[in-house]
Amino acid sequence: NLAICNQIGEASYHIENIAREFIRILSKLHTNRNANISLNKISLRYGINIQKGFKNPDEWFKIASEKHTSGDRRRMAYKLIEDYRNQMLGNISLEIP
Repeated sequence: NLAICNQIGEASYHIENIAREFIRILSKLHTNRNANISLNKISLRYGINIQKGFKNPDEWFKIASEKHTSGDRRRMAYKLIEDYRNQMLGNISLEIP
């Protein structure tokens, strides 16, 4: 969570692993209203159903990267995480009390 929120340096983690973990977190928390996750908003942003990533994050990144970053999965992972950090995906909570 610290890496997703940009609280530790990028040299400490691999951005694609962090992005996959972010999708896993979304898949676990999306049914909890307190998490404030709008799957529709995320899906519209990328033009791909984010729930496809719940089953297979690598496949979602493949499709998303082909659509948005000329097949560069690393850039797509960075885009997803930056969109989260800049609240382009909404005000999402990664932990629920």
